[in-house]
Amino acid sequence: MGPAMRAGLSVGDVVRAVDGAPVRDAEAFRAALAPLCEGERAALTVERHGRERVVELVADARPAERYEGLAVRLGEAAHGDVRLRTLAVSPRGEGPWPCVYFVQGYGCGSVERPAGATARDALRGLVEALARSGLCVWRVEKRGVGDSEGPHCADASLDDEYGDFAAGLDALLRDARVDARNVFVMGHSLGALHAPRLAMHDRRVRGVALYGGGVLPWSEYLVESVRRQGALAGTAPARVEHLADAMARFARAVLVEGRSLEETFAAQPDLAAMRAELGVDARGRLHERSVEYWRAVQRADFTGPLAAAGVATLALWGSADWLSSRDEHEALARAAGGRCAVVKGADHGFFAHATEADSYAARWSGRYCEAVGDALARWVATARA
Repeated sequence: MGPAMRAGLSVGDVVRAVDGAPVRDAEAFRAALAPLCEGERAALTVERHGRERVVELVADARPAERYEGLAVRLGEAAHGDVRLRTLAVSPRGEGPWPCVYFVQGYGCGSVERPAGATARDALRGLVEALARSGLCVWRVEKRGVGDSEGPHCADASLDDEYGDFAAGLDALLRDARVDARNVFVMGHSLGALHAPRLAMHDRRVRGVALYGGGVLPWSEYLVESVRRQGALAGTAPARVEHLADAMARFARAVLVEGRSLEETFAAQPDLAAMRAELGVDARGRLHERSVEYWRAVQRADFTGPLAAAGVATLALWGSADWLSSRDEHEALARAAGGRCAVVKGADHGFFAHATEADSYAARWSGRYCEAVGDALARWVATARA
């Protein structure tokens, strides 16, 4: 019997909040539970037949990540007084192996992928495919997630996050089973913001691959995302434009002008009634991160560090990715003097879907798209020393 059954949950129950913080979908629910270690507890607000109740969930031990015929090694990196869990998957043997450092986006979910896991399992497929092609695949858990220590990722600054990833790179380069001449950083989604900075952090990094990244200022991206998702959801055009206008006003006030949530909602009461649609939760977080985190993203230069890094660059875009655009990937490639490539039938989460609409309807489920790993492995092979 698993934790959910022991807590009394049944098929058809809807989890509305975890420890009082609303959750909008299954992905947010998984992210809220990801930091729990064995024996830790969370209060779930559950709706059943129109009535809400609170139940207690007690976390099990986390299952280990394993692959037939591959080596999985756990380690740690230190950023100040915060210890972070590292994970390396490679062929068996001493190596040294060329290495891909996978740098995840803004989410606070675990990047560990135990056998049999169902959540975002396409990442497991990507890790396994790259390792079976002869590469080491390196990851670091964000602070406060899984076995990593420190305050929870949701309250970390963008600089905290970059520093943690830099500490992970330092640990990678100290590993005798990693070929330090052939280290590549793969920035996924908002991780594409960190990847070129990591290449400058240590000049031994040979190249960066960017998947699902972008170049728009974050306030503009949010508005475009509202329009794109509204169209995919079949929302009436007038309603989509109403939501896009609200997001534009909200993003300008909070991210560009630096106004607090309270000031913004007091000055524009119609926005106060749209908190959930704007991504604001009960703790005052925006899209599950602090407001200051997003202000730092708003200020960030997405293309300058790429040009400054001066390393081999591949901008990969999946043709079914509804969270990023081909145009932005082409702009990333131009900034670095690199190459843009389209992975046909891949979405933002490495799942295989024929179209953006199919991916949107599936909502982070499906089978791993093998073309993603194939494209990355071919690029690494050509860019290696």
